[in-house]
Amino acid sequence: MKSMLFKCQEIFGYKFLISFLAITACTGTAFAGTSPLTDMIPPALMWAQLVGHHDPSSVLHTTVVLKLRNTAQLKNFLKQVQDPASEEYRQFLTPQQFTSLYGPTQDQVSTVVDYLEKQGLQVVSVAPDNLSINVRGTSGTYEKALGIQINDYVYQGRRVYGTRDNPQLPTAIAGQVQSVLGLTDIIRLYPMLARPSITLSPPLIASYIPQQIATAYDWPYISDSANGAGVTIANATADSSNLSVDNLDTFWSHYELPAHSVTIINVDGQGNLTDGTDETTLDEEWGGAMAPGAKLQIYDASNYYYQDFFDTYSTIVNNNQAQIMTTSWGSCEPDIGGVRAGEEDVIFMQAAAQGITVFAAAGDSGSSDSKDCLTDYPDQADYPSSDPYVVAAGGTKLTLNTDNAIASEVAWSLTGGAESQYFSEPSWQVGAGVSQNGARNTSDISMDADPATGYTIYNGSWQKCWGGTSFVAPQLAGLFAVFVSLSGEARLGLANPVIYADANSGLYANDFHDITEGNNGEFSAGIGWDHPTGWGSFDAVNLLSHMDGSIALSAPSRISMEYMRCVNRQDKYLVSWGPGQVGSASSYHLEQGSAGTWVTVYEGSGMLTSLFRVGEPNHISANQGIQRYRVERIQASWLYISALCSGVLAPWTRYSSKYL
Repeated sequence: MKSMLFKCQEIFGYKFLISFLAITACTGTAFAGTSPLTDMIPPALMWAQLVGHHDPSSVLHTTVVLKLRNTAQLKNFLKQVQDPASEEYRQFLTPQQFTSLYGPTQDQVSTVVDYLEKQGLQVVSVAPDNLSINVRGTSGTYEKALGIQINDYVYQGRRVYGTRDNPQLPTAIAGQVQSVLGLTDIIRLYPMLARPSITLSPPLIASYIPQQIATAYDWPYISDSANGAGVTIANATADSSNLSVDNLDTFWSHYELPAHSVTIINVDGQGNLTDGTDETTLDEEWGGAMAPGAKLQIYDASNYYYQDFFDTYSTIVNNNQAQIMTTSWGSCEPDIGGVRAGEEDVIFMQAAAQGITVFAAAGDSGSSDSKDCLTDYPDQADYPSSDPYVVAAGGTKLTLNTDNAIASEVAWSLTGGAESQYFSEPSWQVGAGVSQNGARNTSDISMDADPATGYTIYNGSWQKCWGGTSFVAPQLAGLFAVFVSLSGEARLGLANPVIYADANSGLYANDFHDITEGNNGEFSAGIGWDHPTGWGSFDAVNLLSHMDGSIALSAPSRISMEYMRCVNRQDKYLVSWGPGQVGSASSYHLEQGSAGTWVTVYEGSGMLTSLFRVGEPNHISANQGIQRYRVERIQASWLYISALCSGVLAPWTRYSSKYL
């Protein structure tokens, strides 16, 4: 921990570490009968170059954040609701119950609203949980109401506005208010997506498709819409005004995956920016692919500033329609600041209390998280993944064998993962390798993120070599959507206690792939938990089965075959087994056979004589390729087969076939 640069301060009941840069700022003049909102000045603003006074007539949209009530009781409830031995285990709250127990009272809200309106500011709305108030007014009106001066600055080549004064409010009002967001636009978030830094020649390109990732990580059948059914995944994103749902449908259809119900919710009005469209597209394509039965909600903020994402998280949690939330946006902790991290922490606590599971990308700039960050220390966590009520999604470099089994997996050199400067160590974060340093440590769990061994997406054209922890968070959201749907539980809530309990249960070698090589700068992968990859990647079927004893995914009932390739023809075929998966067939099955015997594929009671080619609606007859199959071995719930292709015996890839 960087003790020489930070001091402890109590915020929202946490011991945060606050940068001295933030507290050496001008604090404004204290007026009689008023009190300042402390530590409100972003550290980056003190490094910005002053340009001049901000136009007093310009209109600012702000969010006034009120203080939580009964914080200690809420934290105790959150422990109980995740404890299997407690009577309150998974007895989650409704938003109305949360507001009644922990939100500001209506009298408190009315007091603040009355004051703001008397100052000439327009109160646009109050959040249902009473924790935030959306306000509109001119810059000059805010200056008079809050005793501040708002100026223009240049920071990292951007023209920004902000105040180096802490807002002043009447003491009675200040006691109800935690902060005012939107008085500066210097704090922004970034999408965690990556492309290769060098040009890769075609032989080196290894952009994976959903069936390959599903095979590598032993995912529950991704063509079965029962997996994830009844679960909604909310994606907190921004700047995606030109997002095309048709592109998402094209992606899923191309890989013969189920389509999804997709709903777009614009937060704080319809924006016109498009910088986040690629990010949102890949989130939905891959998150949806891995949760074939889930409904998808896209909460699109009109901009990428901190306030916009606060409002987005708040909207998702107050709507309470989604059991799973994911975001692939973040920023380094020093840029966010301890006070602002504490503001959003309250939203994530509310999510946990309501049973919403939250995932966030851990970062794509290594342990320093230095992408446009104020500081470049080697140990800086990305926020919001560093929040203790969020699962931090780390990244690996995944290489597959020709049968799509894992050949090697090491820590991706640019994955996030570090020690939080603001959040203390949660009680569940224990186990072999976990740093006992008093801080919340990231990452928690990982998947492939290196663009050099990355992913294929469709955003109007097919593109390869996309990567970043942006891909990991939505896929984990998909995995846990499947978990919720299969477990019979309405909601899971905070996932980390379940993940860490499983890793410490003696099943670690069965459920996780321990990543022991590679580093992200300051931290190296090692035995057990580590910063770059957390507990590593995983065997999805085993992990889901062991996290909840009621899920028996490993019990064989029928064989599920998803993707295969006849290597001497380079043709890719898709065969689905199960009612209604392909054409009008009622059922498919594979004749029983032991290793070394030939088997026959049947459609209903007749022999299957045709296959489907990926992305094409027409049949491919057997005499154009595959003629018959031979079982080679059955190992770890996977069926390895060979195929007779045009009279020549050739091995298949590891035939994405497992027992359901």
